[in-house]
Amino acid sequence: MCGRIAAFLLLFFVSGVFPSSSLAWERLMGASISAEGDKIQTRLWRNFAPRWERILRQEQERPVFTSGGQADLPPKYRRLWENMLVTFRGKDEMFKARAVCGFMNTQFHSASDMELYKRPDHWAAPAEMIEKGAGDSEDFAFIKYFALRSLGFKADDIRLLVVDLPGEAETRDVLLAVRIKDKMYIQDFSFRPADLLLPVSDAMAKLYKPVAAFNEEGVWYYR
Repeated sequence: MCGRIAAFLLLFFVSGVFPSSSLAWERLMGASISAEGDKIQTRLWRNFAPRWERILRQEQERPVFTSGGQADLPPKYRRLWENMLVTFRGKDEMFKARAVCGFMNTQFHSASDMELYKRPDHWAAPAEMIEKGAGDSEDFAFIKYFALRSLGFKADDIRLLVVDLPGEAETRDVLLAVRIKDKMYIQDFSFRPADLLLPVSDAMAKLYKPVAAFNEEGVWYYR
């Protein structure tokens, strides 16, 4: 996975051009992918891109998750994580995705960036979140993303989805979006039960307005 991250960073710095969208993600939650973002979207990504690049670099230089799902976790988490890996044998992707999300949502607690880092907005790499034992919504999405990648989920099957929150046009959040057997699901640390993967066709999912999506391979804009 580190090699793929390095390749993305090279693409990011050399060309600034991202790969075209996979057809499976062309429509999501009633929105369609646009070839280019509008002014708000491109300004948003100019703000987000350096933060995401920093997280990719940190996970490359100090990887928490390695191939096969092995994880550099503190002792209080490690035994639980390793026990969970044993249960993955012979299980399908839905089981794995739910287990990872449930683990992260229950083992770490929610806290604001101001509480944790004394700043209003900070994107934490997995190693930072583990050190703090807590994070906010996007931090949970990032740690789940890298955990799933280490378990063999392809980058093209996972997105970090930037959404407008219901009734709060000026407030945005980052959710995990995952494709399993050609069906799309979203996951957030606030979902209950903690391992709930919500189909994007579900009425609750329609409350979210997708703005953009990104992963280690690119960024996509939704209209």
